[in-house]
Amino acid sequence: MSKIRVGSVRYLNAWPLSSQLDPERFEVVFDHPRRIAELLATGEVDVALAPVAAVLTDGDYRIAPGWCIGAEGAVDSVFLVAETAPEQWTEVLLDETSRTSLTLARLLLTEGPLASRVAPGLTMRQVAPGTGPAQAGGTVASLVIGDEALALDDRFTVRLDLAELWTAWTGKPFVFAVWAGRKDLPRHILDELRAAGERGHAKVPLHFAGDERDYLTKSIRYALDEPALIGLRWYASMAYRQGLVGTEHVRFYEPDAVCKPVGAQVDALLGKAADGERLTEAEGMVLWQDAPTAELATAARLRVADITRASYAVGAPVDLANVTEGLAAAAEAGCTVVRLTGTGSDAALIAAVQAASAMGMQVTGLDLVRVKAILGQLGAAGLASVTWSVAPDTAWLCAEAVEAGLAVDAVSTFTGPVDDGGWLAHLQLVRMAAPRSYRIDTWLPEGALVEPGSLTTLDWLRMNAFARLFLPSVDHLVASPAVVGIEASQTALFYGVDDLGLLGVPMQAPAEGLATFEPTLSAGERAIHILGMEPVRRDDRFEALGGPLSTFRRVRPVAERATL
Repeated sequence: MSKIRVGSVRYLNAWPLSSQLDPERFEVVFDHPRRIAELLATGEVDVALAPVAAVLTDGDYRIAPGWCIGAEGAVDSVFLVAETAPEQWTEVLLDETSRTSLTLARLLLTEGPLASRVAPGLTMRQVAPGTGPAQAGGTVASLVIGDEALALDDRFTVRLDLAELWTAWTGKPFVFAVWAGRKDLPRHILDELRAAGERGHAKVPLHFAGDERDYLTKSIRYALDEPALIGLRWYASMAYRQGLVGTEHVRFYEPDAVCKPVGAQVDALLGKAADGERLTEAEGMVLWQDAPTAELATAARLRVADITRASYAVGAPVDLANVTEGLAAAAEAGCTVVRLTGTGSDAALIAAVQAASAMGMQVTGLDLVRVKAILGQLGAAGLASVTWSVAPDTAWLCAEAVEAGLAVDAVSTFTGPVDDGGWLAHLQLVRMAAPRSYRIDTWLPEGALVEPGSLTTLDWLRMNAFARLFLPSVDHLVASPAVVGIEASQTALFYGVDDLGLLGVPMQAPAEGLATFEPTLSAGERAIHILGMEPVRRDDRFEALGGPLSTFRRVRPVAERATL
């Protein structure tokens, strides 16, 4: 039987992952990252420890779970080096040894923490592998990676660790290389790669000492776990947006089918989720794909079984062009929450929040990305929360909002179906950001009939039920009456949703032909009331303000009626 052809980067950090591959089973080729990516693209190796930028660009590859070459903080082997400070740089030489590090350098220089330090006209030039450091000097900086970075010339007094900059910027690990191959790679090869990594990782203390052991055990992060996956997905999204990689989708080999009957596995996972235990992404995929919607709804309802009331906020739209009159009208109508409409400067936003706060009202729905530069000022003006439109390349801002004393309300917007893997990755992102609340806006086509292949109200209800089970740490699951209507939002209270959302404020559809609704206060309060639940008005901090403002005939609970 022919050997399995493997490509591995030739650096010291690859030793734990590749050194313990059985030589009787594997033929390993060692080279620099760029060459390894070429061997994988041409089919000269079956699987490779490849740079992630190549995996995202060169072909329809899948990533093997378990191990990677990454870092959380300083990696000590990927630097931008120079003899002068970044403020003095006129050119940066981007060594083509690794596209992953090259792309990371570009992101840090254009969007990240270095963007504000370098001159606007900074030139970035790609150079042949290994030639950058020799050409650097004066105001010319260079990217240097791998073993060469472990023995830098003393003249480079400025050494900026790219992984350290990334973690400081995003709060997540950075992933440089992963095991990757074509999607038909046999499962047993993946298992052998994982097992070899376990053996190699365990043997590091036996084979290395001093600086090398410290580098492999402290600087390099080998676990391809949830934090690493989030960091990888953020990198893919940012790089794709700049046109630096071929796709933003991070694809993994699918796990083998579980031997036990699917029904038994689904029942066990439903029970686990209903008890509030955290599901893995693989468990979530099984539940999402195989659990009937009715059973998801039952489990989601059990998660909030002790909730006998449903909250909601009473709001009004206020145009930034006419804040004074708008706030006065909102106050007269008894609103405690307002949503600002129209466009305005940062100063106008801060003034509007301050004015609303002075009148006992709170501003809701300010987009986190829009106000990221003034989070502290908005918090001081009385803002309680910001809204995060769930996206990989903005998730790191959630931590900044929390540091500024603001709660984060996450919102996902869908105008069409998403694939299963994309939906799970999306929810993983929400779970890692840990927002206070989560709302799903599935915009439906206008009219009574739904076109084949479009989203339906049932899709939205199923997504809410699953979100309640997959996001046990999110405090509030919020309905979307302005997007799906009061009736569907009412039904969602049986699918794990506990808050009816903002009543009195219509939404602007993201495209023509999509339905919109105007959820009134009385309709919302009645929808909760006729379910036998207690309507509770709240503010933007989710703190209760009192009972309903409408009057309805008492509806006896089902249990009470059954005794008559």
